[in-house]
Amino acid sequence: MVTMMGQYVPFIYASVVCMSVGAGLLTTFKVNTAHPEWIGYQVLFGAGVGFGMQQTLMAVQTCLPPRDVAIGTAIIMFSQLLGGSLFVSVGQNVFENQLLKNLRAVVPDFPAGVVLSTGATELKHAVPPQYISRVLVAYNAALTQTWYVSVALACLSTFGAVVLEWKSMKAKKVEEAGGA
Repeated sequence: MVTMMGQYVPFIYASVVCMSVGAGLLTTFKVNTAHPEWIGYQVLFGAGVGFGMQQTLMAVQTCLPPRDVAIGTAIIMFSQLLGGSLFVSVGQNVFENQLLKNLRAVVPDFPAGVVLSTGATELKHAVPPQYISRVLVAYNAALTQTWYVSVALACLSTFGAVVLEWKSMKAKKVEEAGGA
């Protein structure tokens, strides 16, 4: 579609909107959220990521002079990979800190280390039945609180989107063909 339209910026705007809304919806999870809801929310968020992830590379190829495209592409790829690596750690820290805080609030007499060292799928086997419902509420709250990192970053991507140069990719092809 970008090739047909010749514009990449509208897809970056769609990316910002879909990611922000999708990440925001993920923060509404409850312990009993139905499959269609959580699958739909993830699809919306994933579509947002898909709309925008490669468009920055299109922008580099369209806006930079040919001699700078390789450097611009390397900077974009480095930034995307570094950002992903850093914010996986940030998300993990937010999750663990919130989980510990939430567990202390709802089950102060249960050792939080058991929940931290157990995977989500094994919680029902590791946590005694009298605690499981409260532990699941605390776990769910930690997960949804972790999504606030994604909401913030998706919303912040608006600033990057609005400063992009609106330049037609079709004009670049015409220039390259004319100069050959």
